Amino acid sequence: MKKKHLLFIALLVISLNSFSQNHELSIGLNTGYSFFTGNSSGHTTFLNAAGTSDVYTNSPMGKKFTPSFGISANYRFVFLRYFMVGAEIGYEDLRTKISLVGDNTGRTILNNHFLNGHPFIGLRLPLKNISFDLTVGLDFAKSLKCKEYGKYKDGSGHEIKFTNTRDGYIDSDVRPRIDLSVNYKKFVFFTGASFGSKNYYEDWIGGDFEAYLNTIRIGARYRIF
Repeated sequence: MKKKHLLFIALLVISLNSFSQNHELSIGLNTGYSFFTGNSSGHTTFLNAAGTSDVYTNSPMGKKFTPSFGISANYRFVFLRYFMVGAEIGYEDLRTKISLVGDNTGRTILNNHFLNGHPFIGLRLPLKNISFDLTVGLDFAKSLKCKEYGKYKDGSGHEIKFTNTRDGYIDSDVRPRIDLSVNYKKFVFFTGASFGSKNYYEDWIGGDFEAYLNTIRIGARYRIF
């Protein structure tokens, strides 16, 4: 079955290459702002079991800014009338932050690590020295790990740090995505947004909990050819 899939992909690439005006491969880095939406996300939460080795964040799904990071490879075919089709694969660390309030104040950062595949279609608008690409598609994100990194002050004012593995919320996510790129010579500057469709609390019982992970990206790529 895997051989059939690989053969199909190879034939598809050959076909697209033969009909396209040109094809482009680029590698890039991005940063951005990731945040949760839904009734179980917020700007503040509290600690459970503070002062013990079992301390953890009650609900780590935050909306506050902390930078996310990613690296990717992007391959696209450009056809007549500047229609495009392509795909991107990359690794991302989507970080969210939430403040800790109550008897123990501080903050928790939730690191969500993903392997991300992004098929897309789009249009190119060429100008004199630059061109613009507008693309839409889907992120197929495979969760690799999820960890929280927190710190708080106890009643004596001492800062205490803690780390917990928070795997098990989701295995994967499918996110609608839109991107706008500016091409100048071999450099590409881009921004875009993805909107999570997988509820992090989907398998929880005992309440109507919802939290969806979204991200806004800015970054740059270097075109190899």
